Amino acid sequence: MCKMREEFEEWECNADTGPLTDPMWLMRDACSPENYGIVQVQHNWEVWQASRTAIRLPRPHLEFEGDLAPEMFASEVYTAVGLKP
Repeated sequence: MCKMREEFEEWECNADTGPLTDPMWLMRDACSPENYGIVQVQHNWEVWQASRTAIRLPRPHLEFEGDLAPEMFASEVYTAVGLKP
């Protein structure tokens, strides 16, 4: 399972969104196993994917060659997600 779907399902089961806190709501559609059988869950999944792909973070800045912990300027991250620093 892809990491994005794992994150979505964890959120969907743990979020305070009413009856969707039951993992049974995550059952897949028998005819289209890539889709969820509950329309609301499928809609949430599609919105989740769109929200994640819409974010384009700036490229990390390396302090020195071989940097294992590249950094991003906070102001650039705020701008990328549509917030004011």
